[in-house]
Amino acid sequence: MISKDNPVYAYVPIGMTIIFRKLKVTIMFQTFIDQILNKTSQRNERINRISEMPFDNRYRWIEDLEESMKLDAQRPKSILFFDIDRFKNVNDIAGRQIGDQVIELVEDRINEHLPETCNLYHLFGDQFLVSIDNTVSQSFSLANQLMKAIQRPIFAENHEFYLTATIGISHIQESDIKPSEHIHQARFAVRHGKTKGGNQVNEYKSFMGAIYNELISLESDIIKAVQFNEFYLVYQPKVDVKTNKMIGLEALLRWKHHQLGEISPSRFIPIAEKIGMIHSIGEWVLRAVCQQYLEWKRIGVPPILIAINVSALELQQPCFYHRVIRIIEQMGMDPKYLEMEITENSFIHNPEECIETMEKLRSIGISLSIDDFGTGYSSIGYLKKFPIDYLKIDQSFLKDVCTDSGSAEIIKSMIHLGHTFGLKVVAEGVEGEHALSFIRNVACDYYQGYFYSQPLEADKVMDKLLTS
Repeated sequence: MISKDNPVYAYVPIGMTIIFRKLKVTIMFQTFIDQILNKTSQRNERINRISEMPFDNRYRWIEDLEESMKLDAQRPKSILFFDIDRFKNVNDIAGRQIGDQVIELVEDRINEHLPETCNLYHLFGDQFLVSIDNTVSQSFSLANQLMKAIQRPIFAENHEFYLTATIGISHIQESDIKPSEHIHQARFAVRHGKTKGGNQVNEYKSFMGAIYNELISLESDIIKAVQFNEFYLVYQPKVDVKTNKMIGLEALLRWKHHQLGEISPSRFIPIAEKIGMIHSIGEWVLRAVCQQYLEWKRIGVPPILIAINVSALELQQPCFYHRVIRIIEQMGMDPKYLEMEITENSFIHNPEECIETMEKLRSIGISLSIDDFGTGYSSIGYLKKFPIDYLKIDQSFLKDVCTDSGSAEIIKSMIHLGHTFGLKVVAEGVEGEHALSFIRNVACDYYQGYFYSQPLEADKVMDKLLTS
């Protein structure tokens, strides 16, 4: 365990080949040593400061809880497990030193709202634990109060942060269960909340452990799915608003699990991103689209633009552009019939590098679009810089367009914004005549949705293209 009693030491290799004058080497070597010792000193100072935090007692909670359970086994108790959502972004943006300050401020914020019967423990990094003597309903109420307290702005040096937390609750109702088992239950509740988007409180239920175990199983099954061809594509038509003719397709990934059947992309894509498989899956999708396009071309189907969805993690890889070039050259794909859809949130990290990659892709003829526009965090300033061809309005805005004047005005503004920047605008999720009539009246260019067609398998797309 690293602490102020067990500092980090630097071990420097001294078996060097000396080829310069002795004085010069001595100075260079001493400078090298000084730099390492200075960094080590700073690291030890940071560790000491964290270790001296009043609540950095990551192991004491077990002893305290065991003692509490023995002394008063009949009194209701609960454990609250905190995990700050996406705290890695704080360290990435502001650095670890400021990140440590933010953690201290979060600890203070939590402690301010705790009753005297509660104990706060700082576990690891952005994780905290609170043990309380209380009723079940009071535990849930307290957790919500603490979550709201964390959500208030936090100021550290010149930075302002807005944090959220996911909290899991385990109620101690059986004294024969070990304290470590209760924290596992609270963690299961946190993980369950994370899969639902975070920023919420969940009490542990027995099914949560089963769901988590299933997620672990899916991680290995995703790897097998690539190997055993369990993935397949369907195609969502893109339609001209004025002519109602199909002018493009969006390739959508599907997974038919060998035991569980169809698994939603919203379920398996985040897992694939987490375990690093999204790059292999993305490459499989690109190859499959190229192969399908060439097969249609061989049998005389008129060429059509096909879009694929690109993960933010893929776009941010330095080798992404070169991988795309390699695949389309190997497959013999004409890049002018390939489109890549990228979500707004892809640009949160390294926006300039992402834009540079997009410019390279566009320079070889690949079309680009911003997908799910209106749900992310991109600014108008960056939108001007994006080398894109299409703006796709998220389907959530179309759901209430006929009954909610606010949604209607937002869609009008988005279409106007897209046209101002010289972009074609696509409305997603058009499912009825009223929605289509609305987007036609506000000069939207294209649409997708069940009103025209649900996603189609390749042979049905071919039939439509041959008969259109």
